[in-house]
Amino acid sequence: MDLGAALFGDGVDQRRTDIYAGGPLTTLPLLSRLRYNSALLWKTFFAGTDSKVVSRALAASLRPLAMRRLRASLPEAPDMLVAVHFGTAQYVNALAGQFARRPATAVVVTDYQPHWAWFAPADHYVVPSREAEQRALESGLKPEQIVRVDLLPCRLPDAPVPARSGRVRVLAAAGADGSSEGRLVSVLRALDRSAAAKDVEVEAVCGRNGALLGRMKKLAGALENLRLTASGYVGDLPDRLRSADVALLRASPQTVTEAIAAGTPVVAFDWLAHEAGNATLLQHLQCGFASRKPAEAAAMLSRLLEDRAALRELQRSAAAAADRVPGLAFAQRFFAPLAAARLREAA
Repeated sequence: MDLGAALFGDGVDQRRTDIYAGGPLTTLPLLSRLRYNSALLWKTFFAGTDSKVVSRALAASLRPLAMRRLRASLPEAPDMLVAVHFGTAQYVNALAGQFARRPATAVVVTDYQPHWAWFAPADHYVVPSREAEQRALESGLKPEQIVRVDLLPCRLPDAPVPARSGRVRVLAAAGADGSSEGRLVSVLRALDRSAAAKDVEVEAVCGRNGALLGRMKKLAGALENLRLTASGYVGDLPDRLRSADVALLRASPQTVTEAIAAGTPVVAFDWLAHEAGNATLLQHLQCGFASRKPAEAAAMLSRLLEDRAALRELQRSAAAAADRVPGLAFAQRFFAPLAAARLREAA
């Protein structure tokens, strides 16, 4: 049996489930937003829970609710279970054990400086940095369980970049929960007052957050010079990032990685306590700037918009960073150990 065809052929069925999408667990993201309003409170919570003992105790307390939610979303046993959130990572191994034919399990660590919670039991782990790899080893994982990838993979856009107008195109995102909306609005208002504002068009992607979408549309009507459009959920974010000149982002792992993969420079205006490594990554790869002070983020972006030579130089650095993104070869290397047992059974 051809491994590539088995893993990536037409017969692959992928399903996604959100541990927080139903039931009492929906309150947890709301609590995160309350913590977010105080940087000290967020840092205190992060530091207080960043131990194996505390992580396991919290996971045990939520286990009945989490397992019921996850099990209901999977009526049949899959061949593989892959967790891409530290909350789901706590239960992926236990969930696999509930099926008569146990699926292989994996955790994709999406924080460059991960919390201990990421290293709950699973068969394999993908880590995105040297620090994350070291932490995985300190957690007791075996080296053969760990796959190190400096940039987590995402789909590179295949479509050609559309012809650009004379305006500089900025793609903005505040995070799906809208928790960085205040800082994004401050950056956009400051940009609206800059000399470059009339030569800029910004698209703010709001995901499925209808309230955020409504407020961004209202803001678009209030700005005097900046052309702002607001979009809801989009299925082609990598393509939109690639067609933008600059990405203005909350430095969450997924959006930052997608922007890097698209070769688009990033100005990061906000991040949560556990996302600080994402801002550091931009500076390390020389493909962007980061500041949680809206005035500084707006000034960084304004300088790029006013100095097109500097913008082109940063775009070249971003394109060089995109060349480091792993492709299909990594996917095969990662999934091969998980699929090996299933392929032997099928032979």
